[in-house]
Amino acid sequence: MAIVGRHMPDEIYALLDSGTHHMKTVMLGEYEMEMDNYVKDIMRAYIYRADGEETRTVIRDGNYYVISDTKRTVMIVDIPADDMPEKDDMSSYNYIGSGSDTFNGATHNYDEYTGSNGIRIFYFIDGGKLIGIRSIVNDYLLDMMVTQLDGNVPDSVFEIPKDYAVTDMTGQN
Repeated sequence: MAIVGRHMPDEIYALLDSGTHHMKTVMLGEYEMEMDNYVKDIMRAYIYRADGEETRTVIRDGNYYVISDTKRTVMIVDIPADDMPEKDDMSSYNYIGSGSDTFNGATHNYDEYTGSNGIRIFYFIDGGKLIGIRSIVNDYLLDMMVTQLDGNVPDSVFEIPKDYAVTDMTGQN
């Protein structure tokens, strides 16, 4: 669906709307962290890199799986019913409008959306590419520079290692 005045190119919108995508980002601010975010329907896989450490979190089957490949451990935590992920597509957001603002030191066009949980999301576009995302929840602002966006989501990113030590914390909420 084309939205009049929208800056986001149709192919980027279609990829985000597909419910299956991979996005590599760098969190901007005092603390820099690189993250790979994989989405497939309601499953999520996040790979965080900061200070030379890497942590993985997989969300599937109603659980969070926090995986440390260095320590060869998996911690399983159940997801509260009100935090269960839904399919991540653009239809779950409301288009608010477009404008321009400073992002990562330069002025760029953006499209603004809101989610059902009150989050405001700004998708910054430059030269037809998605270059950044700004999320605002209550008074908390998070800027992430997008360094890669594609549809490459291998099933292997959602796999839980079978030979790691497991700490099962489900049912403790």
